[in-house]
Amino acid sequence: MGTFDGGQEGLVALPQAEVAERLSRLPRLLEEAEQALLSLEKATPAERASLVSEAFRNLHSFKGNCGFMQLGDMEKLSHKMENVLGAMREGTISPNEQNVNFLLKSLDLLKSALNGLIGGGTGAIPSCKGMLRFFDEMVLNAIPAAPVEATAE
Repeated sequence: MGTFDGGQEGLVALPQAEVAERLSRLPRLLEEAEQALLSLEKATPAERASLVSEAFRNLHSFKGNCGFMQLGDMEKLSHKMENVLGAMREGTISPNEQNVNFLLKSLDLLKSALNGLIGGGTGAIPSCKGMLRFFDEMVLNAIPAAPVEATAE
C-alpha cells in the first residue's frame, strides 16, 4: 500500500487509504463552516451563537485533521480562525460584516490550499505568515463587543 507525504517537509508518512479518507472529510468541513458564516448576516442575535459555534466546530475538526497529517499552513491558519471564532463567542470580537468577510476570505485560502493538495501540490498557503499575524493582531487589539447570545435548548 502506498504512503502519502503531501510534499511537505516533515510530514509523517501515512497509509494512502487513511489519507484519502481524511482528505475526503475536509471539503465538507469547510463548506459547513462557510455556510454558517454566510448565515450570520441575516441571523437574529439568538441565532448567531449557534452559527458561530457551528463554524468553530467545523474549523476545529478541519484543524485536527490537518494537524494529524502535518499540513502546517492549513493547520495554523484554521487554528487562528478558530481563535477568532472563540473570541466572537466570548464577545471579544464582533461578528460584524468586516470580520466575517475576513474569515470567509481565509476559508477561500484554505479551500485553495486543499484543492492544491488534492491535485498533487503541497497544500502550502503563500500568504500564511501574514494572515497569522493579522489574526493575532485582530484578537489582541479587539474592542470588546457584547457576547454572542446563546440560544435556549
